[in-house]
Amino acid sequence: MTPFRRILLVLVVAVVVSGTISLLVARRVLAPAAQREDAFAAIASGQLTPVDSSGTVFLPPPWKRASVDGNAYVTGDREHTMWVLFVTQKGTGGQLRGDLYCTKPAAARVSGAVTVNYPYPGGSQVEVTVKRVLNASCFEVVNQRK
Repeated sequence: MTPFRRILLVLVVAVVVSGTISLLVARRVLAPAAQREDAFAAIASGQLTPVDSSGTVFLPPPWKRASVDGNAYVTGDREHTMWVLFVTQKGTGGQLRGDLYCTKPAAARVSGAVTVNYPYPGGSQVEVTVKRVLNASCFEVVNQRK
């Protein structure tokens, strides 16, 4: 094989690998994040509402991938401050990692723990710790307690 063909082969393989990685990032990271934004907007506007007192919102098919269990968990109400939890990873008991949205960015200035609705076999609420601020009204949160 000539050096030109080897270089061409390497370039083609690199383009295919790069495209595959970009597609995976788009499907597994960007699409669920966009679905969370859309689902949060629908919940905040009242288009989607909790089905019971636990604050559970069953997400319809267009937004199912916003959360690993296809649900969002609402704490509070639209008139005051509403927190909406989308679980991105589930552990045992109440352990989780997720994105927590707030309807009032001024009230969302938290840096510690927030108690939110999240029904699990050991209870109905968990205390999540803010790990990172994603934007003015969205936080990456985690609960390591069982």
